[in-house]
Amino acid sequence: MIQSLRDLDTAYRNFFDSVSGKRRGRLVGLPRFKSKRDSRQSLRFTRNGFRLRSNGNLNLAKIGDVRVKRSRALPSGPSSVTVVLDPSGRYYASFVVDVEPENLPGLDAEIGIALGLTTYALLPDGTVIDNPRFLRKTEKKLKAAQRALSRKAKREQEPGEGPTGRPPRRTPRWPTPATTGCTSRRTS
Repeated sequence: MIQSLRDLDTAYRNFFDSVSGKRRGRLVGLPRFKSKRDSRQSLRFTRNGFRLRSNGNLNLAKIGDVRVKRSRALPSGPSSVTVVLDPSGRYYASFVVDVEPENLPGLDAEIGIALGLTTYALLPDGTVIDNPRFLRKTEKKLKAAQRALSRKAKREQEPGEGPTGRPPRRTPRWPTPATTGCTSRRTS
């Protein structure tokens, strides 16, 4: 059974248990269809649907061995893997692993940060962090781009071309009353 069907079964079971009162907590809605506009495709395998080989390949159920280029070593054994096809046609394997959280060492000192308009932040030790001024930088880029656009010459339009530079779309010629022999006129 494919994992997406299991997920759908769980979603419907949660919905009906929620409506009948078997499931505690807030009401759960009906499962929704996937978006037809989303070009991202994915396939999830649970623990018994995949295996990591000693040679570094990933063995997927009903697919076989797949070569994997790892970005980093896995800290522990994965509990599931999701294979994703992005719009550019590349496949990615994303592993879910359990990792113990690392506690950060405690500090005795406290710090206060003063935020301002002219300077972004002022730390208690006197360090000044300047305001990055993203809006002003992008406004300057926009101003330069608009100047460059206004200097460009407009394309001359040929006779018989539409505003886009293509010939206008032909509209069908409807028969007129004179050509059909009709004497009554339609008013619209």
